[in-house]
Amino acid sequence: MQKQPLPTISFDKLSDSALIKLDRIVKTPNNPEPIVDASSSTWWRWVATGVAPEPVRPTAGTTLWRVSDLRRWLSNPEQFLSASQRKKVRSSKRSPSLRSDDPVGSGLDQNQAASRSKITAGRR
Repeated sequence: MQKQPLPTISFDKLSDSALIKLDRIVKTPNNPEPIVDASSSTWWRWVATGVAPEPVRPTAGTTLWRVSDLRRWLSNPEQFLSASQRKKVRSSKRSPSLRSDDPVGSGLDQNQAASRSKITAGRR
C-alpha cells in the first residue's frame, strides 16, 4: 500500500506555535516541498551536533519540531551551532551552509569530510 502525499499546507502559513514532523522538514518521497534540502540522516546529524534545532518529544515515540525554532534557524543557522561548532566556523571564517555536502553544515570535521568525499567519489 502506497502512502498518500502529505497535505500541502505552506510552511509560511503555519503558526509559530505549530509542531511538525520530520517528514515535513526533509526530503521524502511523499513530501514534494521540503523545508530543508537534506535527507533525514543529514538532519539528525545536524541535530546531534547542535547545528539544527532540538526536537520536542511530547510522548514516547513522537518527535516534533516547533515551527518557531525552524524559522529562527532558517533565518540565522549559526545561532543554533554548539560552542565547538561556532569555534570551527570562526576559525575557518565561513558561515555554516545548509548543504549536506558541506563539512561544517553537515557536522563533520575535516577528516570525516575527506573520508566521506573518498567514499562518495567511488560511487560516481
